[in-house]
Amino acid sequence: MCSMICAALNQVITTRRPIDNLRVPRCSTSSPNSADMITESIIAILQPHTSSPSLHVIARAITSLIAGNFGGDDLCQILNAQLDTLAISPQAKQGILPALFGIMRLMEVQSRG
Repeated sequence: MCSMICAALNQVITTRRPIDNLRVPRCSTSSPNSADMITESIIAILQPHTSSPSLHVIARAITSLIAGNFGGDDLCQILNAQLDTLAISPQAKQGILPALFGIMRLMEVQSRG
């Protein structure tokens, strides 16, 4: 299933540029920033599909991952591993992975403007 989703999204990923100005803090002690808002969006996407107590930690890791400069297949495999950690079903992944890549594209657009 990962290969099907990765193949469909690979065109979007191969044209992406690294996001250099996104700051992903290790501890959220200040006012909300864009990384915190992205993490909260990811939590909102994943929460209906998992009861894992690691949700917040994994969501923060996913925020960092989609802000990085990974190749298409590498990123898809890493995201799949993170979703597996949360015991997300393969059916739910079919909707979640495109949403995560959409967030990634939104981050890129915001970093340019």
